[in-house]
Amino acid sequence: MGAKRTRPKPQRLQMAKHWIPTYEGANIVKGYKKKFAVDTIVAIRDLQELGVPFTSEYLAAVEASEKNRLLQRQVKRQEQLAEQHELERLYDEMSIWDDVYGVSVSNSVNNINNHRTNFENRIGSVKKAGKNHVRVNGTLLQTNKKWSQLKQKQRDWIYGIIRSEHKRFVEENNRLPMKAGKKKLITTIKARINENNIWLPTDEMELSINKYIDKLNRKASLSDE
Repeated sequence: MGAKRTRPKPQRLQMAKHWIPTYEGANIVKGYKKKFAVDTIVAIRDLQELGVPFTSEYLAAVEASEKNRLLQRQVKRQEQLAEQHELERLYDEMSIWDDVYGVSVSNSVNNINNHRTNFENRIGSVKKAGKNHVRVNGTLLQTNKKWSQLKQKQRDWIYGIIRSEHKRFVEENNRLPMKAGKKKLITTIKARINENNIWLPTDEMELSINKYIDKLNRKASLSDE
């Protein structure tokens, strides 16, 4: 059943004249709100017009309560908007909307418009992915993010960093990075990646770097044969 419709005030007051004498509850404001689908302030104003008396203390308490409720709602709304904006920015960066639409959003004007104007309507489904996120220093990070989710230019940049640091290590130590040397090299590479604000979970980042170092080591070993 749908939500009860709020009737126009003249019609509402006319109906209330007959309803008030029949009301047997303990809180007529609450009963009026439920009966005519209005908020607390409207219910009190209507009832006052119909001759129902309220003490000044009660009216002051209701006013203070309503102000606090509206303030809390505004704060919550601002928090939701900020979270939605952060999610939208991060999901754009990670190309998650490609999966949502099944195509690249950049290929369709309609998809782009839907992406921008209907984001709030889609936030419920978006937050299903958000359950795998944590907020660190005000930034939302995807805890199950994979190497493949990085942009190609980010992956290429990281590959370049690994090659340059690998080359530096070999030149300075006159050997390939193995075991302790590899761990030290991975730490150096991760620091440079962090400086560029590219994020992956630690295990995923170290695994990807380690694989590429092994590839470079094999290539270097073959060239020495």
